[in-house]
Amino acid sequence: MVWVRRLRAMLVIATLWAVLWLPVGAALGAYVGSRWRGDVIPPSILWFTVALTVWGACSGAVFAFLLALGETGRTIDNLSLARVSLWGAAGCMTLLKAVSISPVLPGLWSFVSDDRVPARWIAIGVIACLGAIGAAGTVGLVRRTAA
Repeated sequence: MVWVRRLRAMLVIATLWAVLWLPVGAALGAYVGSRWRGDVIPPSILWFTVALTVWGACSGAVFAFLLALGETGRTIDNLSLARVSLWGAAGCMTLLKAVSISPVLPGLWSFVSDDRVPARWIAIGVIACLGAIGAAGTVGLVRRTAA
């Protein structure tokens, strides 16, 4: 019974994170589309939106799993936002590490990369920050709803 509640919570968190990442995907797609100067047509805004929404849902699920493992026995009121934010960043970075071993990712970097800008480091920082913000926002929302 406990695992059913945890699975339901994981699905809710994954949905919340998907909603958080949706505008990020749309903004990134619009940015790449407006700055593209190559011969190859870049992915559409819709592609970026769907890809980052799915990324957000998966990151949220990984965060929920890590939180359930790392904070077992704690109530939502006993969690510190700093520690939860670290779990959120770790959830996004864990997923990033898992995906980075895929042969597809280097090709995707070429769509957002500029030789003069360390785009990979910027992307990693943005992903970690969004994970931390999503985690803190999720816990804040749950605390507010529970009160």
